[in-house]
Amino acid sequence: MMKILCRLVLLACLTLTAACRQRHESMGKPYTVKLTGNDRKSLEMMENRLTLTFADMLPQKERLFEVETISNAKRTRWSRTVIVVETDAKRYQSTTLTCRRNRWAQPQIELKVTTPSAAHLQHFLQRHGRKVVALLDDFELRQWMEQLHRKHEKKVREQAIATFGHSILVSPELNSFKTGKNFLWTTSPNGDATMNICLYSYPATRLDAAQLLLQRDSIMKQNIPGEQPGMYMQTETSCTPLVHTFHIRGREVLQVKGLWSMYGDIMGGPFVCHAFMDTASHRVIVGEGFVFAPGHRKRNYIKQLEAMLLTIE
Repeated sequence: MMKILCRLVLLACLTLTAACRQRHESMGKPYTVKLTGNDRKSLEMMENRLTLTFADMLPQKERLFEVETISNAKRTRWSRTVIVVETDAKRYQSTTLTCRRNRWAQPQIELKVTTPSAAHLQHFLQRHGRKVVALLDDFELRQWMEQLHRKHEKKVREQAIATFGHSILVSPELNSFKTGKNFLWTTSPNGDATMNICLYSYPATRLDAAQLLLQRDSIMKQNIPGEQPGMYMQTETSCTPLVHTFHIRGREVLQVKGLWSMYGDIMGGPFVCHAFMDTASHRVIVGEGFVFAPGHRKRNYIKQLEAMLLTIE
């Protein structure tokens, strides 16, 4: 029953549209949550669940969310991301989760959790805490995707279609690119924190993570050299990449998250790959985002790249 409820909640978040009246512009940064409620213990449990969730496969641990507890619920009305926890043993017999989008401002997501007690909430979070995290993460990715549809680097999209027969939307700052054989690399050329998107392909009959990583190392070695001869990008072997599959637009996608390093140099950072079969050409198409940002937090960079990969059509 809870599984069905969470699916309905997700569906509501994705399909609920704003009312006809103009919305107030929301305030707050991506992955920053305003938390409010009427019971201290319940709020502590929710805060702990969020602050003890870390972004996947970054060189240093980074929380997926920053959380600020607000005592006055009215002060959260214009916030970008809100969680309201209402604890009342007289009114509620079980813990439920509901979701509203763009209720007071835009863009905005508001999750409301009603529960009879902190103990009930703890049990709920043990079983369904990942779904709470997924709702918030999905919201942020979709905001970046919507921005990309409004504004993106058109030359990169055109080059991707010409080379691979598939389009991708990348941020306008990724306006420097080079091409190779079945390879496209676009990057943000300025500053000490750079985001990069690569598209490449290789012949295959099925999706396989081990094969993808072997092909990745070979293709990156050929196309992304270091500053000196003999330097090249490689997958960092000190940690095991995370592998996940999902479906989007009727297509199975193999997602791999890991760390990269530059052989012969001290450069490195996180990467994320999205790979899918192009049955017409009997090839695997790979979209990859990687970050080089020494001394900077990398969560938002890699999440923006993940949103770009989700626009591949």
